[in-house]
Amino acid sequence: MARRVMTAMVLVLAVSGCGSDGKNGATSSVPVTNGSTPSPSPSPSPSPSPTASPSPTPAATRTYTYERATDFTQDRKFTGYDRISVKLANEKALSIEFSSSETAVTSYATQGGKITLADSTDLPGSGAYSAGDFTLKSGQRATYSAAGGTVSIGLPDLLKAYEYFTFALFKGSNIARILVVGSPTDPKEITSAGTLTYLALIQEESNDKGKANAQALTINTSAGTVSGTIPMVNSSDTTTDYELTGKIDANAKVTGTLRSKDGATTGQFQGRLYGKGGKEIALLVSLKQTDGSFFGTVLTGRLK
Repeated sequence: MARRVMTAMVLVLAVSGCGSDGKNGATSSVPVTNGSTPSPSPSPSPSPSPTASPSPTPAATRTYTYERATDFTQDRKFTGYDRISVKLANEKALSIEFSSSETAVTSYATQGGKITLADSTDLPGSGAYSAGDFTLKSGQRATYSAAGGTVSIGLPDLLKAYEYFTFALFKGSNIARILVVGSPTDPKEITSAGTLTYLALIQEESNDKGKANAQALTINTSAGTVSGTIPMVNSSDTTTDYELTGKIDANAKVTGTLRSKDGATTGQFQGRLYGKGGKEIALLVSLKQTDGSFFGTVLTGRLK
């Protein structure tokens, strides 16, 4: 089901005065011209005090912890996300939009089985869904119907070996949204890593027969580059190779483009590294197909 869902698928005051001094009853004379008394010299207006600009509020420093992202035996909160929002019509994806956040929170509450998708009040059900009390085992995925669609948090069976990221999603009749959340890598841990090589697949959750072999995706943290030829596992148990070219920024965010080896299909990817030292990688992928529709899925991989 997860495959089907995914398929549908950054702010001196100066004051002066004057007067007369009386001595022996005499009054100092004031010159008169044409019988008129001259107007007193005006006192200069005080200069306004400058208004101090408020000091900017320092950005909060993120704390990186590497908890297992797929344990839903307890309440969970995941800060930040990468996501795709998919506009649907008759089960076809008409458009796919990428977005990300470093602060928004996606959560799961065991009481009521409540899933809250970050920045998703525009969705049916306003992005908060409850299925009633139930108990999940560690690694088990919560999936249920709500607000006229399907809601899920967790990983498909074939991706359960991954520890530091998970998926949260909603799929309705005209919109789908997939968020990748979890325990992202502290960028400081990989700045001097040099080269990181991941064995990766696109749509790995379809590799149920194990026919596809993961291939190398190389990230050069010194040059800030991403490159590799990665197979996508098709529903027919065949594979299509995609050439990926991209970059990794100072925040360990990965972005870029990809194209099939025959040049027929092109697309984009966005995501990040997860776990201490960048143990895992998860990238959302959007492909534009030959009929003009789009296809959304995920690239996953482990550090070699």
